[in-house]
Amino acid sequence: MDHLPPCCGSCPELDAGRRVCKLLGAPTLAARQRLLNMPCDARRLLRQRLRGHGEEIVGEALDAWLDADADADELVASYGDRPVDARLWLSGWPYERLAREALGRKLAAPSRASMPPLGGPPRLADIDARAVASSPGALLDALVALRRIDPVGAAMVVELVRGGVDPAGWREALGTTETHIADRWLLATYRVLVIALDVLETIDPIPTRVALEARWFRPGDASDVRALAVTRDALGRPDLSLAAWRSLYRAGVRASLVSLFEHPVWGGPVGAPLAASFGRVLRVDANEAAA
Repeated sequence: MDHLPPCCGSCPELDAGRRVCKLLGAPTLAARQRLLNMPCDARRLLRQRLRGHGEEIVGEALDAWLDADADADELVASYGDRPVDARLWLSGWPYERLAREALGRKLAAPSRASMPPLGGPPRLADIDARAVASSPGALLDALVALRRIDPVGAAMVVELVRGGVDPAGWREALGTTETHIADRWLLATYRVLVIALDVLETIDPIPTRVALEARWFRPGDASDVRALAVTRDALGRPDLSLAAWRSLYRAGVRASLVSLFEHPVWGGPVGAPLAASFGRVLRVDANEAAA
């Protein structure tokens, strides 16, 4: 059974019948202002949820919460199926509704931080800035999608874009080598770019797209064997062999690299070396894609 937070269980603003916070259920400006001073301490919960992004982002999220022009019905609709109580502040909702634009601008800002030596993660500041120029939420949406697939990779890309890369810290946290960490960064970066730039939609024929998506763009085990099973189900081809799947996969990777390499936000001198690096971590010869 779903348990209410202790602060909600004893709160006079709880609608016990519906198990809904009245202030969140009818978020007029007065209700939103009052909620910041209730025992649940929504300000503290919001700061806790956004703790990795600094006080500036927290401040902008609070400004969005207290925006006098915010429509109460739209706010309620934005909760989705999340609990309408103190738990809402610790869900993904603050990111999606209150901090999305602020985080989009922050992630788009070019970083001037020095990068690790050759073999470390790629420099993406200029790419990201241009990629989100026409749609500030594109990169953030891609990171949210990647977080469902690979939470560690998403955290790595956020760190990379913010300019605070720490290969040694990741090596210690994951118990692996810096070479492996650099490859994880590259793989996560590839996934983010493919998602943000809608590259999968450009891949044809469909079986090659399905094979690539099954390998790197679904949650869970990313092994060839699982990807083969997913591809068989998606294509209705139970007799598809592992060798045939690998051929489709390699074609899908090359098509994705061609699409990325030709894309105006990262082509040219930036795209060629990254395409080769991506091909290496994806175990595909990318020379023909970057030629």
